[in-house]
Amino acid sequence: SYAVFCLKKHTKDQMKPYLETHPDQNGEILGWLNADDYYFPGVLDEVAAIFHRNPDIDVVYGDAVHVNDGGVFLNYFPFSQEFSANDITKSCFICQPACFFRRKAYERVGGINPFLVYTMDWDLWCKFAKMKYHFHFIDDVLSGARIYPDTKSMKGGFLDNLTKRQI
Repeated sequence: SYAVFCLKKHTKDQMKPYLETHPDQNGEILGWLNADDYYFPGVLDEVAAIFHRNPDIDVVYGDAVHVNDGGVFLNYFPFSQEFSANDITKSCFICQPACFFRRKAYERVGGINPFLVYTMDWDLWCKFAKMKYHFHFIDDVLSGARIYPDTKSMKGGFLDNLTKRQI
């Protein structure tokens, strides 16, 4: 089973609101979706099937597209690539809404660092890599991420220097 939740506003631990409001949720696969982002049809079933067929895989991620606030295509997420533990420490090539992971993997690394505002997802991927978790890349578009001036990423910059140094 999987548990995906939608974030309506920024909180210190983006997973905390979901896990606290759904304590009875026993989904083994986690992912989070910002309020104005979206998954493409069939993605959740595809991801769940990969996890089911491959119990050794801890993280599944794929490509994403950037769209504007009206949903108009802007570009493909420019950094997607096959997983490399070395590369993930240098650049975030995993687009957050196109990434899913096992709950036990998330819990083992202590979840998201609540002090990181713009790079908590990248930090999580780095913690997974440090634990030598197994990543699986799907060379297909899984999600749409909205990019416009009022999004948190655009307001704070894609790579806030202070938080980048903390990773």
